[in-house]
Amino acid sequence: MVAAYGRPGPAEYYLDSQQTLHGPVDGAEGRREAAGRWWNPAGLFGLADGDPVEGAAFSCLYRGFSPDGGTALVRNAGGRRRTGVDLVFPADKSVSALWAIADAATGRRIEEAHDDAVRLALTEIVARHAMSSARAHVDAQVRLVPADVMGATFRHGSSRARDPHLHTHCLIFNLARLRDDGRWFTTTRDALHCWRRAAGAAYQHALAWNLRERIDIRCEPY
Repeated sequence: MVAAYGRPGPAEYYLDSQQTLHGPVDGAEGRREAAGRWWNPAGLFGLADGDPVEGAAFSCLYRGFSPDGGTALVRNAGGRRRTGVDLVFPADKSVSALWAIADAATGRRIEEAHDDAVRLALTEIVARHAMSSARAHVDAQVRLVPADVMGATFRHGSSRARDPHLHTHCLIFNLARLRDDGRWFTTTRDALHCWRRAAGAAYQHALAWNLRERIDIRCEPY
């Protein structure tokens, strides 16, 4: 399965969804959406990977500024620009349905299995293979160079139609710190676009493994 890949929504879409209550299904308790978590494997700006997202810092990075808003990191910061890429990892419908009707303890274990699968895909595929920045060289040739990027993950539990739909948005900011000299540029989407299938497959396999090993729930291979 391909990890869904597209343009991000407005910053408020991600921030306002945190702690939103979605209703009970077949007698199950309503559950609140989880708080966002930083995805920041390089530890940029001292924001710890996996820590809760702070809204003001997220909004500044989304607009192209440092987390405190004091430094413009790229051209057109705060203006009309591509803000990032939204990479979405969706659980199969059967997993979402089971999660929706499960008791609270089982529901949390399914969420943990899903969250860990998302982090594995981001760590092993996206961070390792798909992070680079386009950089113009002196001979007018454009080359891709290794770069560190960051973003934030937001787990949601329902679709726009309010059906059970366990999935996580990973908003990857259009900001890249070059590893060779520390300067900031925008990212290139080419590598991420090419690796999205591998990221989706890694997530699906990790989720199936986690469910089997932790909860003894078996998924049919495909």
